Amino acid sequence: MRCSEQKHSLPAARFFIIIAPKSENIRTIAQQLNIGLDTFAFIDDNPFELEEVSRALKGVTCVNAADIDNLFSSPRYQGATNEDARKRSQFYREEFVRRKSATQFGSDYLGFLAACEIKLFVDLYTDEDLERVSELVQRTNQLNFSGRKYQRSEILPILANQEIEKYVLRCMDNYGSYGAVGFCIVRTEESEIRVEDFMLSCRVQGSSSSRLSSIIW
Repeated sequence: MRCSEQKHSLPAARFFIIIAPKSENIRTIAQQLNIGLDTFAFIDDNPFELEEVSRALKGVTCVNAADIDNLFSSPRYQGATNEDARKRSQFYREEFVRRKSATQFGSDYLGFLAACEIKLFVDLYTDEDLERVSELVQRTNQLNFSGRKYQRSEILPILANQEIEKYVLRCMDNYGSYGAVGFCIVRTEESEIRVEDFMLSCRVQGSSSSRLSSIIW
């Protein structure tokens, strides 16, 4: 596969010129970046290529190049202003280094994880976490324990409710920070502690975060 990359004014966007089949290349890029297919937008001026990707990769948004100007007015492509969003390119670079290092351990993936010295920080939610939490509760699919998703208008009352406990999970290892990777909603009623929602970003799904070396409260 040969590809080229160019900068563009769309936030955090990357454009690849690739040789068919396009769907396989997109799948490979998704695996390398460790992000879901539903975060991709495929832009092409060839109806055949658009149809091929649309059929093969159901989660990918396919856009005809003739309609590209509409992307700049779409909220989805405006980008977020939170700290995690600003560091997203850095997260991707660190992930490439992390995955390259993993190959040196061969099949001993648990040995690699131990060498990473992964740490999880569980913090109380603050207003500064709003943008990132809004992303997590809308987009998290695979590691969403309840399966619920919240629109921004739905999560705001919960975040403002002082009687509901909210926690933000942040993860880091020897290669860098994963940023805010999880969110948890907890209700305490008399002697019962009920975890109503718990979700983790796919950013750490491949890191077996359930085997974290230490948890810091």
